Amino acid sequence: MRRQSGQAMSEYLIVTMALVIGIPTAYKAGELVGLLSPQEEACAGYDNCITKLLSVVHDQYQGYGNAMTAVHRYPITSASVSGDSTDDAADGGEDGSSGSVDGIVDPVEGVSQQQVVTGSDGQVYGFAQADGSVFDVDGNLIGYYADDVFTPIGGESVPASAAYGIVDEDGNLLDPMALVDCETGDAAKFVYQSTVTGENYDTASLSPLDSEDTVGLCGPEATYQMRDTEGNIDEGGVIHGATYYASFLGDPVATGDVVLVAIAVDQDDEDYPEQFWGEVVSECGVIVTGWNADETKTAAQNYLSFKDQGAVLGTYAGDQGCPAETIISN
Repeated sequence: MRRQSGQAMSEYLIVTMALVIGIPTAYKAGELVGLLSPQEEACAGYDNCITKLLSVVHDQYQGYGNAMTAVHRYPITSASVSGDSTDDAADGGEDGSSGSVDGIVDPVEGVSQQQVVTGSDGQVYGFAQADGSVFDVDGNLIGYYADDVFTPIGGESVPASAAYGIVDEDGNLLDPMALVDCETGDAAKFVYQSTVTGENYDTASLSPLDSEDTVGLCGPEATYQMRDTEGNIDEGGVIHGATYYASFLGDPVATGDVVLVAIAVDQDDEDYPEQFWGEVVSECGVIVTGWNADETKTAAQNYLSFKDQGAVLGTYAGDQGCPAETIISN
């Protein structure tokens, strides 16, 4: 199997520049403009600056970002292998090789991107090729995949799914992790770490990091996912600590804060958006960075104002308890 590189760095720079350039337009002369005010020149063409902030984060990163991370995402999502599996393939092919010399491909080396075939219980069967042939980590032909079914050579067909994933030398699925600044604990670089050798690999190029790339860095530490406002897992971004990063390719760029919210809003309370009157808001939410800049409002008022404008990005989807440093309550 051929190792595949990540996206061109130019694509990453386009996305990063879009975010870096886009978000500061909500600032003027070093001061945050009124985010809910529609008249600011910085937010011309939008209902208000919150709408622009959300648009920049969502459209630029989820549009370009999802395209960039199409093969660098958290596995496993339901997807079928491209190409078709013929009757000859299902029978092992005329020569048993399914297009590969002697039924063997290059074994997995280092960290690589693969089409991973898994069972309903999460068991990894092997790595699929475009023609549906499935190989083990050593490059040996072990069966065929087509139409959500894996058929091992000499065995019974079983339900399965296939999706792009990042694996190490033993075929273990890897999630992106964060190398952190040893002094501050902030994410400084996202990596994949081989469970076999412990070596760290760049998430974009999948190339091993040199020792000078990790000077002053500790870890790596686990990252977690966000569930968007429609309940779908955000495949392109990660949460580390109390910070959300819209992409784990390239250098970390913080785009959101994780906050623990427990707010009970009284009926007819004019201090809060009307849609929350009589409601109890309780969530481990992810909200656009800068949400609490209005010092004339409480954190709860700021949060619900942003939520009312659709600028809450989603909720924490990890299993370690809400990692928020900010607790919002009344």
